[in-house]
Amino acid sequence: MQLCSLQVESYLFSPGDVIVYAGELAKEMYFIRKGLCEYVSQDEQVVITEIGPGQYFGDMAMFFGQYHLANVNAKTYVEVLQLKMSDLQDVLKEHPLAQSNISKVLEDKAIINSATASLKATFESEI
Repeated sequence: MQLCSLQVESYLFSPGDVIVYAGELAKEMYFIRKGLCEYVSQDEQVVITEIGPGQYFGDMAMFFGQYHLANVNAKTYVEVLQLKMSDLQDVLKEHPLAQSNISKVLEDKAIINSATASLKATFESEI
């Protein structure tokens, strides 16, 4: 994936800036280098989770050609690296094994996300 590092662009955001809007078609994913971000409900009323350096977002929606389900806001000053799907596709054409590995990771992540959502819904209904 060293080839991908040549394709990323760095962006800086201030606290409160929206990095990703819910409902937007995902054409890129983001890697957090510095700072904290929050997944926030579309109405901006509920913070779903907080993520920070070394974590990434937008991958599932980007790979599956979907729309973002939540806003991602900068909680602090944030530096992210953006990788566009078109750039990643260029790299994956040259490295089909990497594409297979990424597909497996995404499938596993989708299963975990589904199970987590199911458990959360069950827990919330019992409260």
